Amino acid sequence: MQKENSIKFSVIIPCYNQAHFLEECFDSILQQDYSNWEAIFINDGSTDETQFIIEKFASFDSRVILHCKSNGGLSSARNAGISIAKGDFFLWLDADDLLMKKCMSSIFDAVRLNSNAKILQMGYTHISQNGKLTFATVDIGNDNILAPNIYFENIGPPVSICLHSSIVKQVGYFDVTLKSCEDWDYWMRTTEFENYILKIQQSLVAYRMNENSMSRNCFVLYDAMKFVSVKGYKLFLKNANSSILNTSKNIFKTHLKYKLAMCLGVAICQIKIAEAISLYEQEVEQEALQFQLNDFKKMSSYLTFRYQTDKKNNTIILTKYKALFIQFFTGIGFSKSTINKCIWLVFSKHYFLKYTEDVGFLGKILFKIKYCWFKKYKQCL
Repeated sequence: MQKENSIKFSVIIPCYNQAHFLEECFDSILQQDYSNWEAIFINDGSTDETQFIIEKFASFDSRVILHCKSNGGLSSARNAGISIAKGDFFLWLDADDLLMKKCMSSIFDAVRLNSNAKILQMGYTHISQNGKLTFATVDIGNDNILAPNIYFENIGPPVSICLHSSIVKQVGYFDVTLKSCEDWDYWMRTTEFENYILKIQQSLVAYRMNENSMSRNCFVLYDAMKFVSVKGYKLFLKNANSSILNTSKNIFKTHLKYKLAMCLGVAICQIKIAEAISLYEQEVEQEALQFQLNDFKKMSSYLTFRYQTDKKNNTIILTKYKALFIQFFTGIGFSKSTINKCIWLVFSKHYFLKYTEDVGFLGKILFKIKYCWFKKYKQCL
C-alpha cells in the first residue's frame, strides 16, 4: 500500500566511473514503498558507461534527472545536485550505496510524528563490495543533539543523513577545497542553524565497503581530518560554556589520536612504513599527543582490514600485515614487549577468529584468558 506522498525526496547521486553499481543503486530507489521522489544523477565526467546507463533510466522513468558536468570531484557533483533539486528532503546516495525498501516511508513516518525535524540520521549497514555480505549494522546512538559531539567526530556516512531543504538552503554547498571529510564539515556547519537531529534506529541504508579504500592517499586524508578537527575545535571553544572548557583540549587530542591511528594503519598496509613513522613522530611532537596502547587499536578500521574476516584474508592479515605493523612499532622505538601488546590490540579481532577456527570453543576460552591477562597492561606504554 502506497504511503501518502505529501513529502518529496530529492536523491542526489554523484557518479564517476561506477557504472557497474548503477543498476543496483537505481533499483534500490525504484523498490521504495514511497513514490514521491526525484533521482538526480550527476555524471561527473565519467569515461565508462555511466552516461548510457543513466539515459536508459531516464527513458522509462520521468523522476530521473541526468546532469552532466566535467569532473570536479564528489563535493562539486553534490553541489550540482543541490542546485537542481526541488524536493522537501535531501538524501545523499553515492553510486555504490543502497536504500532499503522502507527508507523513504520510514523517514516520512518519522517526520509526520516530529514535524519540526530538519536533520535526520538513519541506522546503516556495512556491506561487502559485491553486496552479498553484511559486515556490521551500526548503532547510531540516541543522542539527539548534534553539537558539541559533531565538533570532534563525524556521525556517519552521507547516505545515513537526510536534510530538509531549508537547512540545505541555509548551509549552502559542500566545500570543494576539501579532499576528504567534506560531509563531516557540512554536518558541522548545519549546527549554526539547527542542532536537533532525529535518530531513526532502524537500518535503512547500506554503505558499501570499497575495496579501493586502502589505495587512497592516507596523508591527504589525515590532513583533511586534522583541518576539519581544528575547525570543529574552534567552533567548540566559541560555543562551549566555561564549565567544560578545561577538558576540551584533551577531548580534541583524543579524537585527533584516533584519526591519526586510522590513517597510519592505511599507510602501513600500503607499505609506507618510513612515511608513517615520520607522520607519527611529527604529530606526537607538534600536537603533544600522548598515545596509550589502546589508542593503536584504531589502526584496524573500516579503512584497513577490520571487515576482512574470511579465513583466506585472515591468514594474509596475520602474516603480511602483522609483519608490517611490527616494522612500524619497531621504527618508533617500542620495546619487544610493548610491540607484542600493540600487535595484540590491532589484530585482536583476527586473533579471535584464528583461535576459534583452529580449536573451536576451546579457542574462545583461550582467547578470553589471554585477553583478561593482557587487559591489565593495555593502557601502558
